[in-house]
Amino acid sequence: MPHTGAVNSYVYTPGNAEDFDRLYRDSYGRVVRTLVAMLRDQAAAEDCAQDAFVLAFRSWGRWRGDGPAEAWLFSIARRAAISHLRRAKLRDRKSV
Repeated sequence: MPHTGAVNSYVYTPGNAEDFDRLYRDSYGRVVRTLVAMLRDQAAAEDCAQDAFVLAFRSWGRWRGDGPAEAWLFSIARRAAISHLRRAKLRDRKSV
């Protein structure tokens, strides 16, 4: 059974394109703000947010719906930011 979203008590249905659009509209700003706080870089945060939403969209049909869609999305976004930080750290090591 799909879980009620935390943002507006909307029930998201896995795989439903209109629901994903709603999730995107409702969550994009908060995702970017969270990533800015993590990365301290607006452009990198926007890039990671875009990556996160693309990954989420590709797996939207596989989201189980047993928890808030926002929590699932934010976990994808956090992993995108962590990957970005790891790549940046490796680039810094190679440039030394």
